[in-house]
Amino acid sequence: MTENDLSGIEFGDQPEASPQQLRLRSASTETIDLAGLLAEDALSSGTLDLSSVGATSFGRLLDALPIPAILIDQRHTVGFVNQSCGKISPDYLELRGIPFLDLVPRPADQERAQALAEKTVSLLERVFLTRKPQVAEAILEIRKTRVWARLHLRTVGIGFERYVLLLIEDMTHEKRQLELSRRQERESSKLHDDLQRRVQSINEELSRATAQLSLETDAHLRTQRHLRVEKQKLAIMWEQAPLAAALVAPTGTFHQINPCFTEMFGYDIGDVPSFKDWIAQAWSDTEFTPFTGADWLDALNTLSEQQTVSASAAVTCKGGTTRDVRFSWARLDDGHYFITCQAD
Repeated sequence: MTENDLSGIEFGDQPEASPQQLRLRSASTETIDLAGLLAEDALSSGTLDLSSVGATSFGRLLDALPIPAILIDQRHTVGFVNQSCGKISPDYLELRGIPFLDLVPRPADQERAQALAEKTVSLLERVFLTRKPQVAEAILEIRKTRVWARLHLRTVGIGFERYVLLLIEDMTHEKRQLELSRRQERESSKLHDDLQRRVQSINEELSRATAQLSLETDAHLRTQRHLRVEKQKLAIMWEQAPLAAALVAPTGTFHQINPCFTEMFGYDIGDVPSFKDWIAQAWSDTEFTPFTGADWLDALNTLSEQQTVSASAAVTCKGGTTRDVRFSWARLDDGHYFITCQAD
């Protein structure tokens, strides 16, 4: 608990009355007259020696109180402290004879310290003047022990003198709990604000990602539509091409043939033979040595991707006849061959 946490004195504002007004309404004052509780020898010329209060019935009554109690004279000096003040400091007896103002720690700032001193004096004078109970909250320092206290003040009449009986309700624990709760609320509020900022940031990032995904989805849909159109174009070209065309696997199996291929050689995709059996013999443009279909297939497998080769060949038609054709083939990225044929 710092000085900034425990500074100031607070009490309810009540209109001050002049001595004449007090005399006119003296019946409404709430001063406790203790003359009946004190032995006559405790009073000297109508005044009380506060150092002897502890031996009186009144002093024993104050010592029996479970909360700290202090008697303050009209010079604002502490005259008596009860035994419960030992709950605050074991050196409580050293408070007797010191100004009550010394029990109120003042801040280092001179203006604030002066204002606090004036406020403390005003509180005591108000109690003496109005003779009405007052309640205030302040920081008290009793022998280097600081407590936040709720002060209950009222006047006590002993003979011709007036004193202030100050009952001290230690609120330090409650104040600390309140400060802890406020600190937790501030931390919770900060965490809440941080969480809100993070959620907002995540939502913004999600919005950006959603927008980007929407753009990419639109682009993907456009690409798919474009591919479908291209496939349709390819299918139309495949079906209507004036050349016999086929798609052959690296093993020599025909995967696809177009209508012109069927018309030229008589085969359907289900009965077309392997490339090795389809070519009876073939020769290239530069070499006239005949090669079998198997030889040509081995040669085709050595081609680089997209490399095109042309050659003439005698191929086997459905029914066992042969036909001389000129064909070209190109190796595709997936290893298959695209072959076109025309009559030689």
